[in-house]
Amino acid sequence: MIIDGYEINCFTHLDKNSCIQVLDVAEAIFGEIGDFLIESNEVSFSCYRGYFEEAPKIIIAKGIKLILIDKFDSPVFSVAYKIG
Repeated sequence: MIIDGYEINCFTHLDKNSCIQVLDVAEAIFGEIGDFLIESNEVSFSCYRGYFEEAPKIIIAKGIKLILIDKFDSPVFSVAYKIG
C-alpha cells in the first residue's frame, strides 16, 4: 500500500481508506502519533504522555470504533486499540 508517497507494509484485511480513517481518528484524539502499526483488527501507536494517561477506553468517530486493549509505558508511551 502507498500512503503519501511512502510504501507501507500491511498486515490487515482493512482496505487503504479504512487504514487512513483509523490513523486520522487516532491523530484527532492523540495529536501527533508515531510508530504506528495496524495488524489484523488492531492498531497501536506511540503518543505523548498526557494523551497516554488520559487514553479513552472507547473511541467512536468517522464510522470507526476503537476499543482500548492496553497501554504500555516502556520504552515509550504507547496504546493499543481493537478496531471494531
